Amino acid sequence: MLLSGVAQIYCLRHLHFIRTRITIALLSAFTRFFCIILLSTACGGCRSDAAKAPAAPRSSLDPLQDIQPIADADPSRRHPVATPVPTGFDLVRREETLIYRFTELQTTNLMVGFKMVTGVKYEGSMHCDGTVCSLFRLLVGSHRLMSAPDLDTSTRTFKLDREKGFAQSGEGCIFEYRVTIFETDLPSQHMWSPQSGKHYKVLWTRTFKETIR
Repeated sequence: MLLSGVAQIYCLRHLHFIRTRITIALLSAFTRFFCIILLSTACGGCRSDAAKAPAAPRSSLDPLQDIQPIADADPSRRHPVATPVPTGFDLVRREETLIYRFTELQTTNLMVGFKMVTGVKYEGSMHCDGTVCSLFRLLVGSHRLMSAPDLDTSTRTFKLDREKGFAQSGEGCIFEYRVTIFETDLPSQHMWSPQSGKHYKVLWTRTFKETIR
């Protein structure tokens, strides 16, 4: 009987110990679960706030979609626009690379039509031994109506290709750089052809010539 009583006491104590360990484990699991719920709620709130922040405006226009001419553009109604135009030009040749830039600018008033788009055309060509070779043609249009065109005043480079017949270093050639400022009723777009506008007009043009060796 004595042994039976001791065994019973031992079993009860052991059972109490097991219940205590189970209770602690359940409380620990519940605490972890509760913390996870709180963190999830907080992060969810952060995502909700971010979703409500105003997004940057996006254009609904397809960049490859043809843009129609400006219907109410009127070149007969004109006003002066102060526009910087190049008056000085410099070019050097370093091996097979041409480096060129405008050295001076002068502001002049160009008469621009009502709601007309202005733009600049850059054309480069090489004249060697009576042969003329076109090098490049670049169009830059303004995104603001009736405003001064965006003139590129940065230093630019062009890589020559001897296989196309360009002169070796030491042989004289003439590099021509033509700048044309124009207006048109056709807004700038993919594969832009401003001359296709009904009211295309050249406002200012100048050709710079430099001999390179």
